[in-house]
Amino acid sequence: MTTVFFITNRRPDDPRRPTTFNGEFAQEGASFIRFGSAEVSPGGNATIAVAPEDLDAGLLGSQTVFDHLRETMARDGCDTVGLVHGFNTDFEESLRDGADLKRKLEPLLGGVNMIVFSWPSDGRSIPGMSYMSDRD
Repeated sequence: MTTVFFITNRRPDDPRRPTTFNGEFAQEGASFIRFGSAEVSPGGNATIAVAPEDLDAGLLGSQTVFDHLRETMARDGCDTVGLVHGFNTDFEESLRDGADLKRKLEPLLGGVNMIVFSWPSDGRSIPGMSYMSDRD
């Protein structure tokens, strides 16, 4: 399993306990983002965990993820690499791409954290249509 962290402004399948995110912006708007991590198997299946948030208590998902990344960088002396996917990429594919890149970089860098920003591309290639929705 390869751990990949993510940031996304995609709409979750379940707002309370998301298991994936689709090709639309979050219901709250394009600037509403969630943070989390995913365990990606060599076969490409991903199990995600959205970082907990409680705005009333001042708990932010971003703080949880970034604190973990900083701690790992300081403890292991490793870098953090960010990936922003291109057009025609669904959420799971963006995680697989991040995991593949991490596996390729680890031997060169001696370990690396990977964080993926996954924006709401629809992940389909319908000529003339998919790029229109992705452009939005």
